[in-house]
Amino acid sequence: MDKKINKTETTAAPLESFFIDKVVKVVPIVRPNSWGHKYQISEDGKDKTNGSYQFNTALTYLSVPVSKKTGLYIRPLDNIKKVRTPEFPDDEITEQDFFERMLGMNKGDLDITKYKTDEKGNRFPDTFWQRSGTVKLRNEANTLDLNLPMDMLKYKVLMLNKNVVAPSPSEKNKKRTYRFMIVDQEVAEIQEKEELNTKLEAYSWFARVKADIEQLKEIMWLYDSRISNTTNYDYVFAYVGKLVNDSPVQFLKIVNDPQKDAKLLLMKAVKNGALVITREKTYQFLDGKDIGPQVNAIKFINDSENFAIIERLKEQSGYDS
Repeated sequence: MDKKINKTETTAAPLESFFIDKVVKVVPIVRPNSWGHKYQISEDGKDKTNGSYQFNTALTYLSVPVSKKTGLYIRPLDNIKKVRTPEFPDDEITEQDFFERMLGMNKGDLDITKYKTDEKGNRFPDTFWQRSGTVKLRNEANTLDLNLPMDMLKYKVLMLNKNVVAPSPSEKNKKRTYRFMIVDQEVAEIQEKEELNTKLEAYSWFARVKADIEQLKEIMWLYDSRISNTTNYDYVFAYVGKLVNDSPVQFLKIVNDPQKDAKLLLMKAVKNGALVITREKTYQFLDGKDIGPQVNAIKFINDSENFAIIERLKEQSGYDS
């Protein structure tokens, strides 16, 4: 006998989590000089340059904001959509129900619409969000574990303060009103490791060439061709050393440039008067032959058909390849 199919039988929906499996830091955005300054945060989140918008001991309090459109408090938790969660797989509950259960509260305790009337008849909000839901931030890195109920509620409040908290470091410059930014700790650790590896590679390169003033000068000129020739080793060493320390990515871009030799030749040819740069920013021989802007000039140098011309240009430029 065939099994009778129950039409009310439905496939169970996948469980959804109201937690986020990560740890984040709420970090102050430091403005040492101006908006265009690259923000710098020390390891503990404190302002090393003493240029923050507030003292290190000051506190910032962020609460659930009021909507400018409706004049009502913005709801931090959804109380309509019901889902099953890993913590309560047998019940369909809303996000608000979930956190009320996780925190041992009564149903409705996390509702944002609860009001109280005082003896004079004044009506004012009287909810968890006003009493205990205000987030207190110090001017340092504040850590939130988004697998913990209270930390997740704090995160919800921070994300509602869209004019104060940037959702990520990459967005911190989008609003002048941002005072804090959310930093994903795992992402930050990966970025920190990548930045460290870049610095180590740059320092390794510097160690190989630091005793050779000519190589140091070449790097310096490729970074800024306006610098005049010099025999002052200490000056050149300090200049390139600062470039390595402050801009390791730029330093590595210079030394690893496959067209580095061609660019050096063009630069030395101009410095020694073998080539001139026209008003149109093209390179021109003294006989008037124009080899175009830098991209075209590099192609001219690399073309084997121009070997004899380039060798003569190297002699005139004092270029030792």
